[in-house]
Amino acid sequence: MVNKKTLMVFMLVFSLVISTAPLFVSAAQPEKINVIIGFYSEPDTALIKAHNGEVKNSMPQIHAVTATIPVTAIGALQNNPNIRYIEEDKYVQLLQSQPVPWGVNRIDAERVWSSNTGKGVVIAICDTGIDYDHPDLAANCIAGKSFVDYTADPMDDDGHGTHCAGIAAALNNEIGVVGVAPQASLMPVKILNYNGGAVFSWVADGIMWAADNGADVISLSIGYDSHVQPWQDACDYAYYTKGCVVVAASGNDGNPGGNNDCVDYPARYASTIAVAATTQSDSRASFSSTGPDVELAAPGYQIYSTLWDNTYDTMSGTSMACPHVAGVAALVIASCITNNVDVRNQMASTAEDLGATGRDIRYGYGLVDAEAAAGPPPNKHDVAITSISAPSSVLINDTANIDVTVANKGTYAETTTVTLTDTYDGGIIGSQDVTLNAGASTVVTFMWDTTGEALVDHVLEATASVVEGETETADNSMATKVKVYKQGQQTDMWVSGISWRIKQAGPNTFLYYTVTIMSNDGAVSSATVYSTLTGPDGTWHYSGLTDSNGQVEFSLKGASSGTYIAEVTDINHASYMYNPSLDEGNPSTYTF
Repeated sequence: MVNKKTLMVFMLVFSLVISTAPLFVSAAQPEKINVIIGFYSEPDTALIKAHNGEVKNSMPQIHAVTATIPVTAIGALQNNPNIRYIEEDKYVQLLQSQPVPWGVNRIDAERVWSSNTGKGVVIAICDTGIDYDHPDLAANCIAGKSFVDYTADPMDDDGHGTHCAGIAAALNNEIGVVGVAPQASLMPVKILNYNGGAVFSWVADGIMWAADNGADVISLSIGYDSHVQPWQDACDYAYYTKGCVVVAASGNDGNPGGNNDCVDYPARYASTIAVAATTQSDSRASFSSTGPDVELAAPGYQIYSTLWDNTYDTMSGTSMACPHVAGVAALVIASCITNNVDVRNQMASTAEDLGATGRDIRYGYGLVDAEAAAGPPPNKHDVAITSISAPSSVLINDTANIDVTVANKGTYAETTTVTLTDTYDGGIIGSQDVTLNAGASTVVTFMWDTTGEALVDHVLEATASVVEGETETADNSMATKVKVYKQGQQTDMWVSGISWRIKQAGPNTFLYYTVTIMSNDGAVSSATVYSTLTGPDGTWHYSGLTDSNGQVEFSLKGASSGTYIAEVTDINHASYMYNPSLDEGNPSTYTF
């Protein structure tokens, strides 16, 4: 977005072959031929002239000359004892080169590619579109969509989106540039027009469409200086509901001192990762927005990448920093860390600290580090349970399928035992052996015949261990909670939890709490929830409808510091009855 300058880079590679083998010439060659003649000592120009040749240039350093000689003279000259070789003076070929951009190199992305290129992960570039015919992008581009008002084609007509796409995932194909995750899939989502402008709905619709259509990572190199509720709702939907990693440019509103709170929206939202821009010297780019919402930093100054119409260009801005982090997020996901919260924490915890020690307003947690976040693990034996899927509730004496995903993050093929245990009574539901190649994962399904006491939480824990060798990992177990019911209790609904968060926006502190309503069938949507919030300054009454995840969020603007108590007082639904005896975490207390 800042300091746009064209940079064209070419590299010529010449080859010179010296050979003592005879030079065979077909009858189709010209009557005379351009050659380089090498001598054992000083060149004999008279000898060349005696064979009707013409000397063109002398190369005394290597005792050679360039000349034009008749084809019929080649044999006689090659037999002359003073001539070491005769080489045809051919044209050299221009070879294309693919430099690794300084930003990709600085975050050590190329150190990951031997084992992880982001393959199988989808990055949605929500921007001006992508030039999906670009030779450095075409093989990675998948179907996308346009939300602007004049075209249904997500083809880039500005260049900005294509530049961001190349940073994230340009192909490693020996031409142009290479991106952070060179085999990740690129989803073009056109939310900005040919001038880089948009209406609010284009942006919100594009984010949600990407989340609904398989995006694992959403890259947002856009910014606005005021809160836009549909944008927050869309980002929250993508992050909290669909499990996407949402990355956003922090904005280009910074000052040289770097002491403002000027992060743009949507980067300010809790559901997004706000990215600042750095230079080649690891300093903050002077234009990079600052503030407590900055979470990570990445290269964003003079970044060379793809441009529309099959070209390349250098651009600067937090727009360029954002797709660096999106590419690293893809590498982390491809390394078998698939939960979006875990991906976010992994990048934050492995970032290279810059500026003040710890998180600060200029660099957040620091410069994103692809190798530390997503590189191959040092352990040769490293298996992990990465997910466990089970119904939220089942009837007593019924059968349920429990799916456990196990991954081998080590460097050797492993035979792994996966065990599923009901920690309520300590009984082993089952054990299965599976052999995994390095970097591979698979789903193991267990059949659970429910027994024991009803109306309780049965915590199912899956563990993995290497059959031969020692398991060197800290994440080889994972648990999930399943409520078991007796027949006839399936019409009950209850509060399954209340979660809290705060958000600072200018002078106002917003306090949010989210209520989740569940039944034995799962999340309860379209339930009317009645709640009270009591705090230092009084009591507030709320009501609202749950969404498809059984959740409804209430908020208090201008919250004072202190202790708050949220309580659900009633729930109404056409098909379920509220049973407060089943509530979990109601009421809930929060202090800030």
